[in-house]
Amino acid sequence: MGINKSNFIVREIAPQAIFESILDLLDVADSFEQGDHLALVGGKVQNLTAVGDTATYLGISRVTVVSGKIKQPYVTPVDASQAVASVAGPQYGVEALFEAKAADAFNPGDLVSVDGANLTRGVTITIASASAGIGRYNGPAIASATAGQLIAITLITPILAQAVLVP
Repeated sequence: MGINKSNFIVREIAPQAIFESILDLLDVADSFEQGDHLALVGGKVQNLTAVGDTATYLGISRVTVVSGKIKQPYVTPVDASQAVASVAGPQYGVEALFEAKAADAFNPGDLVSVDGANLTRGVTITIASASAGIGRYNGPAIASATAGQLIAITLITPILAQAVLVP
């Protein structure tokens, strides 16, 4: 049985979310896909804009959001949409598939970070700073990853979860 690539979470170990609902943390300009890396940037939940955003990394998106709203399953000629009650927050403590940076060598247990060339779904073993790690590689050793290769990463507790949040 193949992996459904529309759902990048392949195993739930100890699923957690800093924000159970991110409805109030979305802007009308925010759009991201299920499976994307998300961070708290400027008080809003959105795709990472730089590797430095790993300091406020939240986890993997469980839903697709278009222009600040959950993507609708269908479109009708009549406006029959309902008000959105909540939007599931990004998750960590799960094993998820991400795109390995081409030519990187991965070994079981390696700490990984977000790939600066693929900020939405990429991972690399190159760690920019001590706080930039987002998870651990779970698969067999890979001598040289190929472009677009999906690998399993266990997302660890985000740095934001360890910080003291001041209202």
